[in-house]
Amino acid sequence: MENYKSYKTKYHYCYFGNIQMWELTHLESKSNREYQIDVPLPIDYDSVEDAMNCNATLVFRKDNGHIILAVYEHFEQGLDEQGKWHERAFGEILDVITWAQWWRYTMSINKPELVDIHHRSDACGDFIPAADNWDELFEVEKLSHDWYYMVQGLAYSIIANVNIQT
Repeated sequence: MENYKSYKTKYHYCYFGNIQMWELTHLESKSNREYQIDVPLPIDYDSVEDAMNCNATLVFRKDNGHIILAVYEHFEQGLDEQGKWHERAFGEILDVITWAQWWRYTMSINKPELVDIHHRSDACGDFIPAADNWDELFEVEKLSHDWYYMVQGLAYSIIANVNIQT
């Protein structure tokens, strides 16, 4: 590295989540299909520890007649005062991703032969790449203007990006 003036490493949180089609009650054909989505969040962190403490979440929303994926700053879940389970995304929307921005995420779907095996999937071997249009997938024309679907977080990874200054 002696030929370079300096280099700086930044870290990114990569969100890995699940979309369970059987939870979408508005769909005419209830499906046991399951999608997974992997999204590197566009937030620079100075350390691995800071990135690991990321509390952002992903929410599919209807916006201007199309489905978008919003990255919310905060996520909260737990029991409320009445003992009812809740999950919510809140705070600033850090980023918005559209279906056409395919280079910003990867998406996969469970293999057709596994459709009837409800809730039993191996993330590594039971999924194949998917490029389904989000407007068609969620049947956007049937959704109210305030519809949303929170992606279920399954795992995360931390990605290091090195910026070399010459």
